[in-house]
Amino acid sequence: MVNICRDYKSALRALNSLQSNSMALANSKKRLLKENRQQNAANEETMQLCEILGIDIEKLSKRAFHVAGTKGKGSTCSMVESMLRSHGYSTGLYTSPHLVTVRERIRLNGACISEEMFAYYFWLCWDLLEKSRSDYLSNHLNWFFYLTLLALKIFSDKNLDSAIIEVGIGGRIDYTNVLTSPAVCGITLLDYDHTNVLGTTIQEIAQEKAGILKPNTPVVTVEQQPEALKVILQKAKEINSPIFLSHPSVSLYTQSVPSLSDSSLGIKPEFMQRNACLSIALLDVWFQRSPTSKVTHTKCFPQYSLPLDNSLNVPFYPTFTLSSECINGLLTHHWPGRAHIVSMANHPICFYLDGAHTIQSMKLCIEWYSSCTRHLTQLKRILIFNVSKPRDPQALLTPVVQAIQTGLHFSQVYFTKSQLHPSRRKDGSNDLSYEQNTDEAWQVEQTKIWQDLVSFIKQRTGSNLTHQSVSWPSVQSSSTVDEVIGQIIDHSKSQPGVRYEVLVTGSLYLVGAVLELLNYPIDQVYETSDNSRTAKTQ
Repeated sequence: MVNICRDYKSALRALNSLQSNSMALANSKKRLLKENRQQNAANEETMQLCEILGIDIEKLSKRAFHVAGTKGKGSTCSMVESMLRSHGYSTGLYTSPHLVTVRERIRLNGACISEEMFAYYFWLCWDLLEKSRSDYLSNHLNWFFYLTLLALKIFSDKNLDSAIIEVGIGGRIDYTNVLTSPAVCGITLLDYDHTNVLGTTIQEIAQEKAGILKPNTPVVTVEQQPEALKVILQKAKEINSPIFLSHPSVSLYTQSVPSLSDSSLGIKPEFMQRNACLSIALLDVWFQRSPTSKVTHTKCFPQYSLPLDNSLNVPFYPTFTLSSECINGLLTHHWPGRAHIVSMANHPICFYLDGAHTIQSMKLCIEWYSSCTRHLTQLKRILIFNVSKPRDPQALLTPVVQAIQTGLHFSQVYFTKSQLHPSRRKDGSNDLSYEQNTDEAWQVEQTKIWQDLVSFIKQRTGSNLTHQSVSWPSVQSSSTVDEVIGQIIDHSKSQPGVRYEVLVTGSLYLVGAVLELLNYPIDQVYETSDNSRTAKTQ
């Protein structure tokens, strides 16, 4: 007999009753300040909970990828997953945050786990913990911690060939760092984010990210700021972890493939090339170290001794010709919400979605949008923006204002909450991270920050005739995403022949709300045969 109180919706309610991610972040800061124990000891309690849940963490670790970083973690992990699946391996992918449904965070063979599987494993783990460690459910477990245990339990039970695990925040004391001996570790580009928890310098941030490194386990990282790379290299030396840099361009792996008309595989924008190269190197190491690998040769992974001096001459991972499976995996790979274009069916409206939420990411987002949008006379560009507290709206809006100043024209800017009206929500997932900016005062404050930035530039350039022709957009704050998009649709109906190109950025949760409103098929396997990374929705 089915227990109606233990379905998917009740699982979501129970999940949201746990400690919120905002509180967990505050506690993480306290842990960082007082944590003097060894890295493995910090995960002792997590290991105990894995034992209670029957998770064979040693077995799972040996076939796992563990990826930390500030930018590009999710896309790097999903590229690895796509190439593995193209090779015929079974895959488990754990990423965060989600865009529409919490089930996106846990994927089997490219697809979200079903509501039924989520509910089954949620309550299975809940009962086991309640029976053995009821104090954890009531006092210690938080939202992200529980989902991490849930993902590890599913991946362990399914006996998958591979598990690709993205770090939540930081690395050293992240709950995913329970992995004892992964096949390979990766570190994507480091930047300033979560500075209230990880530290305010790039060295402090690098120290936390490098905390995922394990003795004798190879690590591959993208090219970093010298200060950050020095920290990662020092950690690698301390634990005898071979370290390599990934290359910046996929063409280094595909230029000798005569059947390809585009050696970049259509991977755009350029920063996605960097993530793709990291995923290629990580996969090659995994092929040679995982007990589930079917690859019999080991010609690519070099024998490398760490330098004894203090130089930063970290070697690049060797290049080689990509297999047809890897090429197919990258050609069909798609990662929603990052450099993502969605055309709205039945309306002349195109959305450019990118969850950029650091200064450097915002600069790259603006460059990408500028390169994609068309130069039509009957065209209106619109910006929909929101940023999560405690991030600084002024820092993220400055690149946008500067782009307008130098020629990128927007007709309208909207500041809105990263949510839909409750009647519009279809799944009911509620990420209780510190993206809880539900008060309209925050949107009003961001609007004022924008206006102050524009006023400052006008005053500074008032005597400069070259800036007199700058046309600044109208600005409006709104309570929900669906209200904003409804206004855009109404405008398009009243102005036939005008095309609207809408940039949505500042928050992945904002991007997720737009995708949910557009009925984007988020549950399906993330892949496309369209190299432009453009998707259409009804």
